[in-house]
Amino acid sequence: AFIRTLNGRTAVVVMNLATTTQSITVDTGLNVTVFGDIYPTIGGSHTSNATGKVTVSVPGQSVIIIAN
Repeated sequence: AFIRTLNGRTAVVVMNLATTTQSITVDTGLNVTVFGDIYPTIGGSHTSNATGKVTVSVPGQSVIIIAN
């Protein structure tokens, strides 16, 4: 996973190279922040916890992007 920030917005790109769906936790550095799905679908949301970590489910051999 990697994170990019520009003009106060943060995008988190999470890759899963396994052939099965994986739950992946990423440290966003942003405590209790709502991130919306922007790729490959739009509309879902994920909230980071009090320590800035967010967990997402990524299908096998796929990429998802979430952003605040």
